[in-house]
Amino acid sequence: MQPQRTFRRHPEREPRLRALTSRISFAGRIEAAVFLSLFAKVAKMQAKQSISHVLFDMDGLLLDTEIVYTRATQQIVGRFGKVFDWSVKSNMIGRPAVDSAQYLIDTLALPISVEDYLAEREGLMRAGFSSCDPLPGAKKLVSHLSAHAIPIAVATSSNRDLFEVKTQNHAWFALFDAIVTGDEPDVKRGKPAPDIFLSAAQRIGAPPETTLVFEDAPS
Repeated sequence: MQPQRTFRRHPEREPRLRALTSRISFAGRIEAAVFLSLFAKVAKMQAKQSISHVLFDMDGLLLDTEIVYTRATQQIVGRFGKVFDWSVKSNMIGRPAVDSAQYLIDTLALPISVEDYLAEREGLMRAGFSSCDPLPGAKKLVSHLSAHAIPIAVATSSNRDLFEVKTQNHAWFALFDAIVTGDEPDVKRGKPAPDIFLSAAQRIGAPPETTLVFEDAPS
């Protein structure tokens, strides 16, 4: 694993990196066949030296945590006779916790505060997070990139505490050269703003022209 380095931020690159994140974007869970297909494509592109760095979202892309969010949220909204379906969830994935909670409450007209919703949801989710599985093919792809000295980083909206809970049984996360969580001081704006990816790119010295970004949030 290469040591982390500090690089100067380039605001003028933001639009280019924002466009880059849309190169590989998926709405919902990435299935095994998709990840294995991506594995082959990345290996081919890397052989042509067209990819130098790779950034990854985590929830629903590397780890199968989205079902935990869904079950916990449905348990809460179900008390009020509401349904947490894809039409609502698709607008919440990847966003900061407070923003997504406010959207949920407003959309479903829930008689609950953001603070109370998040506190209840976290209690329901922790047990599920500790036993979440990797998405099929994710570990293989990350191991391949690491073995070929391609700098890789995680850019997740999860805070550091929840990141540790989710990855406690996944030693392969040590292969990443940098981990950026949503509560980092330099992440001023949550997704879909590019701040967290810009921070991750800066930490591993990733130029936009040759950086590949994996993100499953439709926003």
